[in-house]
Amino acid sequence: MKILKNTTDSEISLKYLGISLGPDVSRTIETTDYLTLASASSIGELSPLINSGDIVVNNGSRDLSVGEALIFVMYPEGAATMMFDSSNNSFESNTVQEAIEEVGAGASPGFSFSRPGDTWWSTWLNKAGGVSSNRAGVTVFIDNPVITKVACSSENESTYDLTVYEHDGDEVNLTELGVVSVTAERTHIFEVNWATTKGKQLAARLTDGSATNLGVDLQLKGNS
Repeated sequence: MKILKNTTDSEISLKYLGISLGPDVSRTIETTDYLTLASASSIGELSPLINSGDIVVNNGSRDLSVGEALIFVMYPEGAATMMFDSSNNSFESNTVQEAIEEVGAGASPGFSFSRPGDTWWSTWLNKAGGVSSNRAGVTVFIDNPVITKVACSSENESTYDLTVYEHDGDEVNLTELGVVSVTAERTHIFEVNWATTKGKQLAARLTDGSATNLGVDLQLKGNS
């Protein structure tokens, strides 16, 4: 059972789930909506609300911590204890959750950044909800995380450098993880190998050039 609880005194609309939660209202998510709940768009919308405490996730027995909540909405129920048979494949995982993390599925939801309009160098991109990622980035919850792909897209053919960082919030312990360079292209997917840290927040910044309506998606994998 997956229950979302609005802890605020205002209505919260979740457009990707297609529901609204009134003040102090709880809503049980239908099992038919679990895939939508775990989608990248939905996690991107929910993450800042869960991190801020505006939405609390309940498993039918108790309210979950922030870390537990994001994992709970991303994975099938019981995935952490459900055994996975790796005897006839190349997996090293012993549980369903570990197997999902090993292939990177379920690890990436919510690792998206964007900036509407014309964006110039030195500008930070926003995470879902319009929050600048250098103030409050997207939190990493998987073990031994590695960024393996960076997908960039813009409205027009653009030339720019995009830098990805990790930090503890408000640029505390801000550390550069890597840079990709786009040259006169609208879209480009980069294969990278940038280790990051569980519990850190990811942020993205245009560090050279310019782009219009820029979007960036990161793929992460648990690297055991």
